Amino acid sequence: MTRALAREVASRGITVNCVAPGFIDTDMTRALGEAQRAALLAQIPVGRLGTPQDVAAAVAYLASPAAGYVTGTVLHVNGGMLVMADDPGKIARRRQGRSAHGERRTAGEKNHRRAARREQNPRSRTNPPSSTTSAPTRSTPSSR
Repeated sequence: MTRALAREVASRGITVNCVAPGFIDTDMTRALGEAQRAALLAQIPVGRLGTPQDVAAAVAYLASPAAGYVTGTVLHVNGGMLVMADDPGKIARRRQGRSAHGERRTAGEKNHRRAARREQNPRSRTNPPSSTTSAPTRSTPSSR
């Protein structure tokens, strides 16, 4: 919806953006039990809840002239929680230097896995795609 509306009104000099806050330190999150709060914090890469000031700063930026060219975007103010949303335990394991299955990984293993992922994904940023196109060739009848 944000992108659709942004396209609709951009020609009139209007920007449309969305702020998507994560877990913010409010009365509602303070009412959580200690175990729930600890589990929640384990899912946030920065290791803390956001503050109302964090959200206000994002809104102030989007409302400022500095964001005059920013439109149709969702600004996630969540301490990186969305980045790890696919696996809640991933953050804790990464902090401990463990693999997805809980085994400890060495720096060499980590680099080996990165290299393997790069080989599987030829369009990664570190390996730009090579140009394999060549100029068209024109076939001419051979003379005898």
